[in-house]
Amino acid sequence: MRSSSLRRSRESLSSVEVLLHRYGLQAHIAFNSHYVMDHFHHHQHRYPGMGESLDDALN
Repeated sequence: MRSSSLRRSRESLSSVEVLLHRYGLQAHIAFNSHYVMDHFHHHQHRYPGMGESLDDALN
């Protein structure tokens, strides 16, 4: 009884860590995407339409 509840709390803790890692990673990607978008908008004459397709891929 006691060990099963301990195991369940450990599983919920690991799922929370996975969620934090996932959202932290998404925030990291979103933060870096601003630099990527600035780069593509700056070089849009060289890569026409690339910024819009990158917007669609990120959304």
